[in-house]
Order: sequence, then structure tokens, then C-alpha cells
Amino acid sequence: MNLLINILCNKPYWVFILYFLVTLVLYAPTAYAGFVTDFANWQEIYDKSTFSDLKNCFGYPGLHHLQHLVFYSFYKTFGRDSIAWYLFSALLHSGVAYLSFRVCSKIFTDFGLKNSEIICFLGAFIFLISPYHTDTIVWRVCFHYFTMGIIFLLSLWYTHLWLKTNRIKYIVYCALLYVIGLFNLELALAIPIMLAFYAFVWALHFNKLKNLFGYLFKILTPYISLTIGWVLLNQYFLGAMVGHYGADKHLNFAPILIFGNAFKYLTKILFFQRYWWHKPKEMAWAIFNDPFVLFALVVIGLFIFIWVVRNYKKLCTEYKLVALMTMLFFIVLLPVLNLFFQVLHFIKEDRYVYVASIFIFQAIAILLFNLPIKWKKIGLSSFIIISVALTAITNNYWYMAYKIHTSIIDKFNFYDHQNVVILNVPENVYGAPILYTFANEFFSTINHTLPLKNRKPHTGHLIEVAHYNCTHTHDGVNVKVLNEKHLQVEFNQWGTWFWRKANGATNYENYLYKVEFNGKYYDLYLKHLAKDYLFIYWNGYDWEVVNQEFSS
Repeated sequence: MNLLINILCNKPYWVFILYFLVTLVLYAPTAYAGFVTDFANWQEIYDKSTFSDLKNCFGYPGLHHLQHLVFYSFYKTFGRDSIAWYLFSALLHSGVAYLSFRVCSKIFTDFGLKNSEIICFLGAFIFLISPYHTDTIVWRVCFHYFTMGIIFLLSLWYTHLWLKTNRIKYIVYCALLYVIGLFNLELALAIPIMLAFYAFVWALHFNKLKNLFGYLFKILTPYISLTIGWVLLNQYFLGAMVGHYGADKHLNFAPILIFGNAFKYLTKILFFQRYWWHKPKEMAWAIFNDPFVLFALVVIGLFIFIWVVRNYKKLCTEYKLVALMTMLFFIVLLPVLNLFFQVLHFIKEDRYVYVASIFIFQAIAILLFNLPIKWKKIGLSSFIIISVALTAITNNYWYMAYKIHTSIIDKFNFYDHQNVVILNVPENVYGAPILYTFANEFFSTINHTLPLKNRKPHTGHLIEVAHYNCTHTHDGVNVKVLNEKHLQVEFNQWGTWFWRKANGATNYENYLYKVEFNGKYYDLYLKHLAKDYLFIYWNGYDWEVVNQEFSS
């Protein structure tokens, strides 16, 4: 124990090295994965652009200049070099975990927490191995969440130093970090709220409530000015107060949505709820859609908050810091609470909780470390083992998605046919993306990807009728040609269903065909003779061509 404390206090760089090595080993199966969907879109844009296009974020509806500066520069330097991106992601993720350890241990020590270095080492380690971070680490377009983690932690640290020393330079550092954050991701809007709340807790803890108004004024004044300036820039350049998902999403303040998602995110982290069987998971999260339940929970939460404030001096340091870290978790989540909360699949939208989880994992570490010795060992080892096991499983989904994606593109060889109809395209593996799009049915994800992987594009008509989710690499369909204008496509396996525009598929029709989905199969009604088309489908291992002989 003394040796560990000595390393943590005097040679903390070993902690970073450990975190980095653990990340490399844990995420090794995903080294070649993640170059899908949004990455392919940006690759196509970047290949046609120059550095001067950064001024308008390469046409993106948001002031994300820092994000694109890093993304574009790294892509232009390394292209699709899988190992470079893998090392880059591992380096940034381990860097965020290391910064969490360093910042939180310093703050906890100043608050009087015993064994703060060991606790924060464990909290950062739990963050490092969390199964909820594969979306950020593996999908090669999400590195700006690493940046936001660094910005949030440094902002908290500099505010802490300012409160300790009253040196104005730390306020300036925070303002600069906020500007950088605003040009990286809208999540930065939570920073002033986080720092204002931290100043309140600081004043409460160190008997300086009489100075609270001065703290808040000095903290919030530059942030309010900078936020107004950012909003005006959005209005001028984008024609809206906020870009990215749009004002209708980011400015939706429906209480049921916001409070419901807040509790969903909390239980998701605490109980590994994403990995439950679907029915109990759906039932558990559905509780937080009930207005009466939410009202009761909010009232209870408000009562607890008031009780903690009134009895703050009587509480032990451990509980004070658990309360602080939990509140920071909710505050950092504020900008994403009105966005869609993914219930069904793993991985999707897990990146939204990446930064906030830094704080809740520190709270979990404090609670587990301060259990009686026997339960402490069981609790910590169980949480770590479960996290590693679920991360390994999730990384295997990414590996499967990579294998399927690579096979689909490498084995496509239908350039001699003008009109090719693809009856089924794998969309994802348990949420790990393969090929999907929000575009209409005449946009081919495969034809879009071919030239990005150094394959020539199909120059005719390449039509994708339906996508589907995979549970195994061998998932596929069988096809029946019922007559010259009617085909029936049926899954070979259970547990998959048809998708379209990144959602479960519903019936649709266009000038070429009509599709009716019926659970395990769909009917395709052509408006031209079948002989005019080449019909192909993915059987799980290779492309198959439909035998167009039909029964009378």
C-alpha cells in the first residue's frame, strides 16, 4: 500500500503509462474498426476540400472549428491508417483518465479526504475500462469528446486554484478553455454551471458563504459574455441560435424528457443497465417516462439536496464529495438530456455520457473504497471485472462489424450490370455500425463506401431496398421469386429485423417498387419486369445472385 501511495504521489507518470497500456490491450480487437458511416462522409468531404474550408467547418451546421481542425489535420497526415487512429484514441482516452486522477486527487486532498490518491486512481481506472466508452474510443469521429473531457477537468482545476489563491490568471485560463470548448462541442455550455456550483460547494465547505456572490460574479461574468457572443455568431453564420442538431432539439426543455433522461443515465452507469436483457431493461427505463414517478423523484432529490446543504458540516468528507461528484455528473449532462436516449442497442449515443461519467465514477470509487474491508474488496473487484468483461464483449461487436463491413466491400463485384438491386445490407451489430444512412432509398451506402476504400464505384443504378441488424457474422436471408414482379425476402435467423434510414423499417413505395414488411420477411413488388434488374443479397459470408426463375 505504501509503495502504491509513493508511486501515485511522486511518480504519477507511471499511472499514465499503466492507463495507456491497459487501453491498448483492452481495445486491441478494435484497432481496425470504426471507419464507418460519419467517418466515410467526412472522408469524402475532406478529400474534396482544402484547409481554407475550415472557416465554415467544411459545410457543417455548427461552430465546431476546433473539432474539424484536429480531425482534418490528423486525417490529412495519416489518412485511414488504422494503427495511427487506434494509438491516437488510446492516447487521448488514457490522457483523460490520467487527468481525472490528477485533478480529482488534488481537489479531494484539499477537501480533507483520506487516501484521495488511491481512491481517485481507482475512480479514473473504472472510467478507463467502462463499457460505455467504446462509442467514443472506437468510432473514429468522436475524438472531440476526449477534448471536452480535458477542457472540463482543466476548467474545474483552474477554478479550484483561483478559489484557493485568488489569482485572476486562473479565471483567464478558464475563459480561454471555454472559448475552445464552444468551438468544439455544445457540451461546453455546461461549464459555467459546473463551475458556479463548485464555487458554491467550496464556499460552503470552507465557511466562505459571505464571499459567494463575489465568486459567482467573477466566474459567471466572462462566461455570460462569451456565451452571448457565441449565440450571436451562430445566428450570423448559421441563421439559428444553436447549430448541430438544431434549435428544436437543443432548446427543447420538456421536463419529462430532461428529468427522465437524467435518471436513465444515472441508472445506466450504476447498474450496467445497457447490458440487461431487453425486456427488464425497457421496463426499468420506462419507469422514468411516468410524470408522477419523475415528480416524486425530483421532490425527493430536492429534499436530499436541501438536507445535505443544511447539514453539510455534520457530514463526513466522503459523503460530501459523493454528493459533489454526483451533482457534477448531472450538470455536465445538461446539454444532452433533451436528446434521444437509446434504449434498444448497445453503443449508440453512449458518447453523450463520456464526459459526465468522469465524475460519477469518482463518486462510485469513494463509496466502494469506504465499505468495510471485506465488502470493499468484493465491490471494487466485481465492478472492475464486470466492466472489463462487458467492454471486451462490446469490443467484439466492433470487431464483428469491421469483419462484415470489410467483406461486403471487398467481395462486391457487380460492375458489369447497370441496374443492381441489393435486397439486404447489414446495418449494425448490436449497435456497432456497419453501413447505414439517413438518406432516401436511392442513396447507396455501399456505392458511397467503395471509392473511400480504394475500390471503383458502380456507375449504374445501385439500389438498397432494406438494411438489417446483425447478431452474428453469418446472418443473412433467403429469397423467393414468386413471379416476374414479386420477390419475397426472409431472414434465415431470428433476432434480426429490417431497417431503413437508421430505424426499424416500415412500408414504403417509390416509382420503381413497393415494399411491405411482415416481421421476418418482406415482399418486394416491382413496377418493371424482374429481368431488367440483377438482384443480389448478402448471405453472411458472400454476395449471392438471385435465381430469377419463378414459379407460375
